[in-house]
Amino acid sequence: MSLNNYQSNFDKLLEHHKGSSNFNLGREKAFARFIKMGFPNKKMEGWRFTDFSSLINTNYKIQLEEKNKGNFDSSFLENELDGVDTLVFYNGHYQKDLSSIPKKTKITYKSHQRKEIFSHSKISEQTPFDLLNKAFSSKSFSLEVKPNINLEKPIRLLFISSGKNSTMSNPRIFLKIGSSSSATLLEHHVGDAKNFFQNCSMFTLLEKNAGLDYIKVQKNSAKTKNVFNYNVDQGKDSFFSFSQFLQGSQLTRTNLNVKLNDENASCSISSLSLTDEKRHNDDFIVVNHKHSNCNSSQLFKNILQDQSSGVFTGKTIVSKQAQKTDSSQYNKNLLLSKSSHMNSNPQLEIHADDVKCSHGSTTGELDLDALFYLRSRGLNSRQATSLLVRGFAEECFNKIKIKTLSLHIKNIFNGWIKEKGLN
Repeated sequence: MSLNNYQSNFDKLLEHHKGSSNFNLGREKAFARFIKMGFPNKKMEGWRFTDFSSLINTNYKIQLEEKNKGNFDSSFLENELDGVDTLVFYNGHYQKDLSSIPKKTKITYKSHQRKEIFSHSKISEQTPFDLLNKAFSSKSFSLEVKPNINLEKPIRLLFISSGKNSTMSNPRIFLKIGSSSSATLLEHHVGDAKNFFQNCSMFTLLEKNAGLDYIKVQKNSAKTKNVFNYNVDQGKDSFFSFSQFLQGSQLTRTNLNVKLNDENASCSISSLSLTDEKRHNDDFIVVNHKHSNCNSSQLFKNILQDQSSGVFTGKTIVSKQAQKTDSSQYNKNLLLSKSSHMNSNPQLEIHADDVKCSHGSTTGELDLDALFYLRSRGLNSRQATSLLVRGFAEECFNKIKIKTLSLHIKNIFNGWIKEKGLN
């Protein structure tokens, strides 16, 4: 395994920032650990169903220039969502001049790692992708909502990937929702990049009684490889809702680690993934119940067509002191092709004795009896198939509370249905 390309890019990054006294801050140490560890392979538990060899075999280059030069389709900036503030990231770099800064928030974009806002929490740097992100993130972006503020206007983080060259980006983002505050964030990925590797790390802190509705919509180009590393720390009485909708991209791996650190914290996680051709999606979810009276739910649905593939690994950990835990975890997969396949691994690790925990997984084709029934009522084969596929997905749409966002995602879904000839 050769990582010479990443070494040369790292040397280029250090040379570019030569003379900056606070730039390194552990980057060299993180990169050395990455080189020693290497990218995950199929012999490693938790990674064995996903092939990352393309990340080694492609000669990706980092983009040092932070300002865009109008090289992307300006239609990506069109905001079809009413009443949303948009923060723009072009090939991983924050673009202040293209952004609408949300009120009642504090935004910083600096070259040092903003660990101080997580003084009580150790930032995870256990995987090669966490280390790679720390090493290559030239600047960190942080968004903070002060205590006792209810942001009525959603904030969109718009990530645009563009360009004809093989490019790598490593956005590093910190979110802090102050005590008794609430916010809605939309993470939106679009682009026309010919060959793009995006390795994004996001660290979220929810203080006491804070609430965050987080929605991710991924619709980047067919040659994009995405790795998302989410780390969420929740305080007492906090609530975290995470909904993702994935469509497009050649490869996607989502690592989501949620810690319920104090009593009455709760989280709700849902996902709908559409894969076709030879695309691959891998979700790795860990929810750690570390205190009593906490609730969590997971609902992951995948619709697979052609020769596409998927992975779901969901792990719920209930520590000894986390009595009165209520947790559910479900993975449901719909195979629309004989050539598609899915690996599902729901897991429970329970160390407490007064808990209510459940998990389950189903993978299969469309119900032939249901198809027959709909055909007997006058629908043709495509109409019957479309109705059943839409019914399968509807539960995930209902998880999104803001109507405009839910309708936007439904429109993308309907476009995919039409494109695949399922309507």
